[in-house]
Amino acid sequence: MNKNTLNIIDCTFRDGGYYTDWFFEKNLVEKTLKVLSKLPIDVVEIGFRQFKGEKNYGEYAYSTEKFLNSLAIPGNLKIAVMVETSHLNLFDETKQRKLFVSKVQSHIAMIRVCAYFKDFEKAKFICGYLKEIGYATTINIIHISKHSLSEIKEKMKHLKDFDLDVIYFADTFGNLVPETVKKIAEIFKNHTDIPIGFHSHENRGLALANVLCAIDSGVEWVDGTLSGMGRGAGNVSTEALLIEMMKLINKDIGISELLELLQCYFYPLREECGWGYTSYAHYASVKNIHPFLVQKILKNKNLKPKEIFMGIDECLS
Repeated sequence: MNKNTLNIIDCTFRDGGYYTDWFFEKNLVEKTLKVLSKLPIDVVEIGFRQFKGEKNYGEYAYSTEKFLNSLAIPGNLKIAVMVETSHLNLFDETKQRKLFVSKVQSHIAMIRVCAYFKDFEKAKFICGYLKEIGYATTINIIHISKHSLSEIKEKMKHLKDFDLDVIYFADTFGNLVPETVKKIAEIFKNHTDIPIGFHSHENRGLALANVLCAIDSGVEWVDGTLSGMGRGAGNVSTEALLIEMMKLINKDIGISELLELLQCYFYPLREECGWGYTSYAHYASVKNIHPFLVQKILKNKNLKPKEIFMGIDECLS
């Protein structure tokens, strides 16, 4: 791990929103942003950017400019949002202009486009538009473990003319192991000069090990969430990344205020919502079942272990 090249994005209010329907108390968010602004966190992904639909989600599912203007955001903190290609007709410029103002009018510094490999052309189109109006951009390739290494090599050939700030691969199912993370990172490095990022999940209990392996393999951007708060079993925790960084540079970076925040707010929230490693999440990950499906099953507190495993197996049919 080299702090000179490593960039950390905290995704708590975006990925963690899968447990709260993107409702967060303003006081908590502003306290968190203030604490993170004092730490070597390069970007905070505040939520999604999408059009409002029928579902009653909190403001962090949309992260509108009006809403962001209502938050006390420290001036030194870069803000990102994520857009999913499945939620937007990316070839409709009218919709794009309604969804994104130019960078000079926005709190947002970076927009991350979440896409399957099959959506490369759509993702390329919107990233080109977003670069034109001033934003840093990333493409986050999801479901990476559903592709063989040879498939990933073939897909990466199409990245040569992409104008991006970062290209991410995401362990959506949380079933990668360090050896595979290393091989995927090497494929990315061999096929593009774009800086590489990695987004981990904890379903198999390997999120930190996978992230450290990714960094050792040349990945320059990594995501974390406070206390690991994220979809399914969650993510590598931001505090774990900071502690590892502290060990590397042999210097106290001052995380006591962050630990107090975790103790007062995020650990109780974790007890209430239930993210983190479980045997159920692990079982689902090795069967390539989406963690969101397991999360939905576990919401029923009356189910017995056998019924939970049966429910997971039914997701395969």
